[in-house]
Amino acid sequence: MDLLQGKCLLNKIKKLIPAEDAMRNKTIIIFFFGAMWCKSPDCKVILQKLKELHKENLRRNMGLEVIYVSSDTSLEDFDTFYKTHGGWFAVPFQDDLAELVVRYSLNTRKVSFSRQLRRVFGITNVPNLIVVKKNGEIITKAGRQEIVEKGLNVLVTWTD
Repeated sequence: MDLLQGKCLLNKIKKLIPAEDAMRNKTIIIFFFGAMWCKSPDCKVILQKLKELHKENLRRNMGLEVIYVSSDTSLEDFDTFYKTHGGWFAVPFQDDLAELVVRYSLNTRKVSFSRQLRRVFGITNVPNLIVVKKNGEIITKAGRQEIVEKGLNVLVTWTD
């Protein structure tokens, strides 16, 4: 997927992994846009359903992967919230910090990877789930609604 080319993702043990390696045997990518500050019942439901889905995917070896795209406001919030997730990947929070430092200190228009993803997919609120094929073709922008309505059965919908 072009969006991930040349990027690194953070795994659960806080190791940076080239995205190409992380997605090598994957066919579907779920971009999970969220933040620790989101305390609505909807946020909790989406996170729980996504954990169940990820666990079932691993059990069935269906080739699906989740990437957390943070809207957190601090590294501490990012770390705390990411610890509550399943064993999936995340766009490193440090990437956002580095980009912000560059943008404000040099007065450039450079945009962080998280912000690029939010812009590409038109994300204006959290939680949100965008499901894409590995080649970048969008399966659904209504992942949030579909996972709530269909539960684990969404695996069949997204992999057909």
